Amino acid sequence: MRRYSSRFSKLKTTTIAKIAQTAATVFSFRLVPVVSMPVLDRFLQGSYPLRKPTIRDRVFQSYWRMRRPATLGVRGVVVDEQGRVLLLRHTYTPGWHFPGGGVEKGETCALALSRELEEEAGIRAAPEAFELVSVHANHAFFPNDHVLVYRITAWTQGEATQRGEIAEVRFCDPGNPPDEVSKGTKRRLDEIFAGARRSEQW
Repeated sequence: MRRYSSRFSKLKTTTIAKIAQTAATVFSFRLVPVVSMPVLDRFLQGSYPLRKPTIRDRVFQSYWRMRRPATLGVRGVVVDEQGRVLLLRHTYTPGWHFPGGGVEKGETCALALSRELEEEAGIRAAPEAFELVSVHANHAFFPNDHVLVYRITAWTQGEATQRGEIAEVRFCDPGNPPDEVSKGTKRRLDEIFAGARRSEQW
């Protein structure tokens, strides 16, 4: 053990910095100093700026994404001045749901929801007006799928830009939604408006 320790102590500080840089870039974690090591202190303070990702880095990232694929969805709880909530029915699936959809490549969650709101219901709202309410696992729909729920109270009504996928849009009493409301939507309504215990599952 002493032999390996002495060898490690003889490493150049630049070598240690490169190791830290590569690890932080490939695995996308934030280094937290737990030992007193000058080179790490300088690295964390910006003396060793992160390099641009290499082809090797991209290969490692792609490998982990294939091993642990995940999807992310967003739903908007749009509330009007009377306290009613916007729900909609799709043409391709039964039930009443919150507007929303998947987060596409290059989008933030807020921008994805802003796009979906306008496409499905003609709701125009700035991402800054979105309030993150909860995050839920939706493994029953797709393994490693998660859904973020936002509440929106500041918005304007426009024309929906998506045609053919939405059968009906309606503002409903959150305490008395349509009978065909989806189970996940009903649970979120109860949590947000009736004080029900929040579930991690959608």
